[in-house]
Amino acid sequence: MSDSKAQQTLLEDSSSGSESSGKRFRLTTIIKLFFSFGLIGIVLYFSDLEEFIQAAKNVSFIYLLAFALLIYLDRALVVYKWNLLLKVRGAHVSFVHLYLLYSTALLAGVVLPSTVGGDMFRVYDLSKHNVSARVSVASIIVERILGFMCILVIAAIGIGVAIYLISDIDGQIVSIVWTLAFGILICASFVFVIRNNAFNIQLEKLSQRFRDRKVVVFLYDIYQHCRDYRDHTKVLAKVIAYTLLRQTVPIFMNIILVYAFGLGASFLELFAIIPLIVLGVRLPISIGGIGVQEGLYVVLFGLVGVSVSQALLLSLTYRVMCILCMLPFGVLYFISGRSIEATDSKSKI
Repeated sequence: MSDSKAQQTLLEDSSSGSESSGKRFRLTTIIKLFFSFGLIGIVLYFSDLEEFIQAAKNVSFIYLLAFALLIYLDRALVVYKWNLLLKVRGAHVSFVHLYLLYSTALLAGVVLPSTVGGDMFRVYDLSKHNVSARVSVASIIVERILGFMCILVIAAIGIGVAIYLISDIDGQIVSIVWTLAFGILICASFVFVIRNNAFNIQLEKLSQRFRDRKVVVFLYDIYQHCRDYRDHTKVLAKVIAYTLLRQTVPIFMNIILVYAFGLGASFLELFAIIPLIVLGVRLPISIGGIGVQEGLYVVLFGLVGVSVSQALLLSLTYRVMCILCMLPFGVLYFISGRSIEATDSKSKI
């Protein structure tokens, strides 16, 4: 009798815990929504609709075509380096499928509350291809961490270019420098933790204490899978090289957009501000970077002489073009998935 009461108490506690976590998730999502659309409202308030329309009329579609090609190149680089991380852990999935999957996951990330939703979409798909969730999650985590480190490096170089271009360094540049320094410190601390044996021994002991908790065991296994990448330095070096190359693609994409609308901004100016926009959009403070991207475009492009309306046009064009270019691959992904399911069902019959 006491055992049944204890089990009932545990079920009630777990259900109340899940309800409270669900409430926190909904509250966080609502806050992010208000933040995103609040920023959009501020940008729209200071923009000029007539100037926006006039700038849009002057667009060159040849440059937009070049922009689309760079989008596909960017996705190819991402998928290629992610595939390297999967292969080294024994997960073999075709490049074509990963390209379709990654493109569809980006579209899912627009609809879902955060980029984590897109990542979980990738994990779910790979599980259907007999890839362990621990392996796929670890590959995504390593990919994200290396990407964050590389964008910090590019952004630091961009700050150096900004200091070179701006003789009067104000408090904004100094605050950005301190923010980047803090991010680099976090990355260095993470690398130290990963390689520190004493810390990992204590972490293993801690995981043993909570080995009855499936979540703890799962997270510790993922952490160990991430640590296993230390034994593949050549692959990591190759991934870092491709990641650094990939982080420069948004700079050239924005240069093409600037040319497409006939705006005035030099290569060095864009090299100084674009990495800061890419870094800011990745912060988990809004829904899909909505509002944050537009606000950063207005503030940072304003430093190089681009008006609010023109900066808003650049940001919206960037966002819409990325979605439109990925839509065909999303359709192909679902068509290929249904054809495979139909083939499997026929084979079973």
